[in-house]
Amino acid sequence: MKIVAVTDEHMNLMFQLVGVETLTIKDPDPEVFEEKFEELFEQEDLGIIIITEQLLMRHRDFLKEFKMKDKPIIVEVPKLIGPLKEEYFENFIKKYIGLAVGNV
Repeated sequence: MKIVAVTDEHMNLMFQLVGVETLTIKDPDPEVFEEKFEELFEQEDLGIIIITEQLLMRHRDFLKEFKMKDKPIIVEVPKLIGPLKEEYFENFIKKYIGLAVGNV
């Protein structure tokens, strides 16, 4: 089974150093990302896709259907500068679910 990392240029270097195949999608156009990701997902020998949480959040609606499938497994990792701030997730939950986090 193959592992591929879909990350930014800096993270790609780190994964390449440990022997993981990488994919950098520099074009900010969501259609380009979706096309490249679908091509990647069609690889039969692919077992794990590693993706930064920033890319996952940016394309969450598109990636939602892929995360529900058994194979390949999609694993999210924070960028080198660290994970997204807690406020980001609180605002996300408030916006899409309508709940205030921590006000129980």
